[in-house]
Amino acid sequence: MEQSSELDTKIILWEIAVSENLPKEELKLFFKQYISQNQAFSKEDIYRIVKQYNHACGLKFIPTSKAYEMFGASLTLTDMLFDSSKDEEIMLRTSLNGERHYAPIKGVSTDELTPEQKDYLQNTGIDMSNIYEIESL
Repeated sequence: MEQSSELDTKIILWEIAVSENLPKEELKLFFKQYISQNQAFSKEDIYRIVKQYNHACGLKFIPTSKAYEMFGASLTLTDMLFDSSKDEEIMLRTSLNGERHYAPIKGVSTDELTPEQKDYLQNTGIDMSNIYEIESL
């Protein structure tokens, strides 16, 4: 809980630094360290929201992360994509038995995205370590 509170504070400081054009190096180092260790959410967490509960999933990204650079502060994920039906079956099984995996998540969004953003989301996917908050919408 304390680390999350610290992250929230750093994100607010980041937003102020960006809007006021202030130095951001110390914050960049904090976020880089946080991303390297972040396992707050797994693919199974998002799978449960999007596929099992059939809800859109709001994703909030850590500033300086690749996802933040690509999509901004947040993205609404409306569907998950899998390379094969077998991959989706495996995800269902792992979400039911409590396993946690952190590979990039591919999907679809109803947000207004550029062709480059859509391609990235559908083919490369979002690294789970870039996400600091999810919510069922």
